[in-house]
Amino acid sequence: MKVLFLGGTRFTGLTLAESMAKAGHQVTVASRHISQSNASINQIQGERAELLKCLQGCRFDIVFDFIAYSDIDVFEANRAIVAEQYILISTTWLPRYVGLTDASTPISKIDLVFTEPLSEITQRYLTGKALAEDAVYKLRALNNRATIVRLPVMTGTNDHTKRLHFYRSRFLDGGGLIIVDDYDHEIQVATNIDLARVIHTWVEKYDVTSKEIWDALPPKTIIWSEFLEELAAVDQTDAIFHVISRDRLDINMSKYLDADPLWRERAISLSDANLFNHTGINTTPYRVWMSALEPIDTSICDDILREKELNFINNIQSESC
Repeated sequence: MKVLFLGGTRFTGLTLAESMAKAGHQVTVASRHISQSNASINQIQGERAELLKCLQGCRFDIVFDFIAYSDIDVFEANRAIVAEQYILISTTWLPRYVGLTDASTPISKIDLVFTEPLSEITQRYLTGKALAEDAVYKLRALNNRATIVRLPVMTGTNDHTKRLHFYRSRFLDGGGLIIVDDYDHEIQVATNIDLARVIHTWVEKYDVTSKEIWDALPPKTIIWSEFLEELAAVDQTDAIFHVISRDRLDINMSKYLDADPLWRERAISLSDANLFNHTGINTTPYRVWMSALEPIDTSICDDILREKELNFINNIQSESC
């Protein structure tokens, strides 16, 4: 197959592109960045408008669009490129943050009312993805073969966001981790390798546009505290928790709420269009993929924030004495 990736030069996108190239597919990646890869991938560098101009009239069996953040982005891509199957990469954050419990429920821009305070950047991102999804609905109404894949929070080896280092570094220094509100809720986190594997299998063996929206949530959830304890165990550190209410943190340590990358995560129900269940692919056990993580990068830790955290923890412990 001829496969185009719009974006996808880092992490899950790159892992998927490399997997498909190594399987013999003709892969092109068009992005602002050039990836360092040993796979046979044709790479085109430029801004989105420049890339679409360069690709004008080109035909691809599959187009993965990682960088569509509006309805205009989707329509322009499908006008410029002959896409036999167009796959918009979206996020399970959309149903999660508008209060829905099913991962594949359609969301119109009219329904986009967030159920909790979010940063301006996150609101813009989700609004853009909702508009892009709306464009896919319209393409399908015109009989275009288009679909949406909502990806979950993802991590794994060489995660450029380094989100897990936030927790690992706090266990490493022995001061413990602030837990917002509680640690007994369930979360869903997938690895880039598992996501690449399931999407690769899906596009090769199944009719990807048979459904309007697919979700790639891992079928197995994990309790938040257990996830963190597993993470600490592979580093041979102690998982020390300090549970503090969101309201108190919002008053005294609001920057912590901005910095902690996963405290908002909550599990939502899998849809009947879940990729893992549909393909029968199992996810990698947490301890297995965590054991393959790179060493802790303490350089990314905000020392000023961490000092404030430790002082705040000490003050709370003094109050309870």
